[in-house]
Amino acid sequence: MALVRESVIQLAESVIQLAESAKQRNQRQLVVLAGEHEWGLEQAMQIHSWVEPQVDLWIAAAAPDNRSLLKMRELHRFLGMETDFLVFDARTGFNPNAFGQISGTLRGGGLMLLLCPELDAWHHFDDPEHAALVVEPFGTESVGRRFIQRVARLIQATDDTLIVTADDCDLSVPARLPAVTYPAAQVAKPYATQEQADAVELIVKTLGRGRRPVVMTADRGRGKSAALGIAAAQLIDKGAQTIWVTAPSADNVDEVFAHAAGQLTLADVDKGVITRGQSSIRYITPDEATRRDGSGVILLVDEAAAIPAPVLARLLENYPRIVFSSTLHGYEGTGQGFAVRFRRELDRRTPNWRAVQLHQPVRWAEGDPLEQFVFDALLLNADALSDAEAQQVDPEKIEISLLDRDELIHNEQLLSQLFGLLVLAHYRTTPGDLRILLDSPNLYLWLAHSGNQVVGAALVAEEGPLPMELAQDVWAGKRRPKGHLLPQTLIGQEGYLESAPLRCGRIMRVAIHPSLQRQGIARHLIRTISDFGMTKNWDYLGSSFGATEDLLLFWQNIGFGAIRLGENRDAVSGTHAALVCRSLSDAGRLMFNHLRDRFTQQLPLLLGYNLRDLEVEVLPMLLQGMRFDTDLSTHDHRDLEAFVNHNRSYESCIAPIRKLVIRSLKNSAVWHALTPDELSLLVAKALQQRSWEEIDPHSGRRALMRRMRALVGECLRLS
Repeated sequence: MALVRESVIQLAESVIQLAESAKQRNQRQLVVLAGEHEWGLEQAMQIHSWVEPQVDLWIAAAAPDNRSLLKMRELHRFLGMETDFLVFDARTGFNPNAFGQISGTLRGGGLMLLLCPELDAWHHFDDPEHAALVVEPFGTESVGRRFIQRVARLIQATDDTLIVTADDCDLSVPARLPAVTYPAAQVAKPYATQEQADAVELIVKTLGRGRRPVVMTADRGRGKSAALGIAAAQLIDKGAQTIWVTAPSADNVDEVFAHAAGQLTLADVDKGVITRGQSSIRYITPDEATRRDGSGVILLVDEAAAIPAPVLARLLENYPRIVFSSTLHGYEGTGQGFAVRFRRELDRRTPNWRAVQLHQPVRWAEGDPLEQFVFDALLLNADALSDAEAQQVDPEKIEISLLDRDELIHNEQLLSQLFGLLVLAHYRTTPGDLRILLDSPNLYLWLAHSGNQVVGAALVAEEGPLPMELAQDVWAGKRRPKGHLLPQTLIGQEGYLESAPLRCGRIMRVAIHPSLQRQGIARHLIRTISDFGMTKNWDYLGSSFGATEDLLLFWQNIGFGAIRLGENRDAVSGTHAALVCRSLSDAGRLMFNHLRDRFTQQLPLLLGYNLRDLEVEVLPMLLQGMRFDTDLSTHDHRDLEAFVNHNRSYESCIAPIRKLVIRSLKNSAVWHALTPDELSLLVAKALQQRSWEEIDPHSGRRALMRRMRALVGECLRLS
C-alpha cells in the first residue's frame, strides 16, 4: 500500500508540475493514461481533482458528478466553446475527426487526457468505431488495426507527452518540454490578436472598393471565423444591409454568428440569422448562393476548403463583394487543394484580390505540443509531391502497383505523400478518410509511382453480392445496410433486383498529381483495376460523383456510361450525383444495357421534372452513347421548315423540335458550334419544358420565339 501511495504522490507532483508548466507557456499538454478502463477513469478523476479546472469536458463513459459528459454525436454543439481540461476516452471510440475537432476547444495551459488500452496492445482492442468501417459480410474482426498502431507509435515516439501506466505511475515531466514563456498579445477587445484586428480592417476596407475579393487563410484556432463575425458586424454598422454567410453547413458558422451578435446592439438573433432594422446577416447553403443574384450583397464564405472549386468559381462570378475564408489544415476539408486550384481562378478572374493569413494562435501559444501531435497523428500536415518534384517525373517510367496497406504504417513518407495527394485532389478529404484508407476491410489501393514518388492513386471498394432476402428489404425500403453503395442504389433507387448476386468494384477516388494530369495515368490505373476485377470475378466497375462536364467526359473517355442521375442537388457542390459503370462479365453487360436503356427512357421525362435546372453543359455528356429515336420523317422535316420559315406555332411542332434538339446535343459538331446562351434556350424550351416567362421574363415571348426559330434552323443546317 505504501508503494501505491508513493506512486500516486509522484504522479500528482508530475501532473501538477506539467499543468503549471503548460500555464506558464500558455500551451496545452497531452497526458496518456494507458491501461485498464476503470483504472484510467479513476486516474482521470483523480487528476481532475488535483488540477481543479474552471471548464472541463468529458468524452467518456463516465465523469465526476455535475461535469459535462459528452457523447460523440453531440460533439458539434461544443466546437465553439473553450475548455481547460479535456478527457477523450478512446475506449468509447477513436473517431479521428472528433479527436481533432474537440482538441481545438482546449485553451492554452489546459490538459488533454487520452484514455486508452496499454499502447503495445491497443490495436487488439475492438474499437466501437470499427462498426462504422464494416460492410456485409465482414465483422469488426476484419477491420484493420493499422490506424491505431500508428497512433500508438507516435505517442511513444514523442518527447512532449506524459504517458502514465498502472505499473509505472511515477513518470516525471518530459525532459524536452519548451521552457519559453510567450507573453499575451496586447490588443483591444473584441480582437484576440493583432493579426485578427488587421484582417478585420482589411476586409471592411476592401469590400467597399468594388470587385476585389479577400481570401483569409489560417490553421485552426487562429480566430478566422471570429474575424468574419466581427467584420460582418462592422459592415452592418457602416450601412451594409444584406450580408449572407455560406459554408457546408449552418453548424460551421455558429462562431461567425456568435461574434457578430456580440458586436451588434439591439439586434434580433436566431439560428443562422441576425437582423437589426433593415439590415441582416443570414446563412444560406453554397448551392443556394450560386443561384442568387449577388448585386448589393456581401457574401462571406467560411470553410471554403470544404466547398468544391467550381462552386467557389460561380460564387466569385456572382458576388462582387466577397470574402473566402479557409482552414489550411482542417477536419471538414483541407485548404491545400483550395490553395492550389482556386487561387489560379482568382488570378485569372480578379488579379487584384487581397490575401491575409493568420499565423498566431488565439487560444494557445505557438509551438503547442498538442497541436503538433494532432497534426502528426491525423496527417493534417501531409504533403503531396511539390509541383517541381512532380514535373521531374518521367510519365514513361510510371508504374502501377496494388499496395499492401501494411507497408503504409511502416513508411511514413509513402503514407504522407499518398494522403497528401488525396487531400490535394478532393475538397472533402478528412482525417476520417485516413482511417478508412488504412483499415477498411473491403478496400483495395493502387498507386501510380516512379520509384518512391507517388503521382497517382485509386481507391476501390469491393461491393456485392447481397443476399436476396437483404436485397428484397433494400428494394422495399426497409433496410439500408452499411456500404455496398452501388448495389443498394441499383436495387433501392433503380429497382433492379437482378443486381443483387453481382459483384463489383466501386472506384471511390482517383487522384492524379495536378502537374501530371492529362497524360494517361488515370486511364492506366483504371485499366489495371479492370484487369484485376476480372481475376476477382467482378461483374462490373462503377463510380458515383457530382456530375460536371469534365468528370462525365473523363469517365466516358475510359469506357464508362451513365446509368443514373440523382434527382436532388448536393447542398454544397450544387451537383446531381451521377452513377457510371462499365461491365466486366456477361451478367454485368446485361445489367448495364438494361439500366442504360431505362435511363435513356427516363432522362427526357426527368428533364421536364426534377432535372429542369440541370446545367446545359452536362446534358450533352449524358446523352452520348444513348440510343434515341431521332430520325426525322418527311412530315417532321415539313413541320420544322414551317416553324423556321412560316410562323408555324411552337406548340404544333414540339415533337420534331425535341427530336432535333436531342440529335443536335448528341452531335458534338453541332453543340460546339452553338453558344452557351443558345444551348440554354434550346434545352430550356424543348427538353425542360419551361415557359417563355421562366426562360427570360424580360425579353418577351415574341423575341424569344424569333431566337428559337433561328436556332432550330441552325440545328437543321448543321445536322
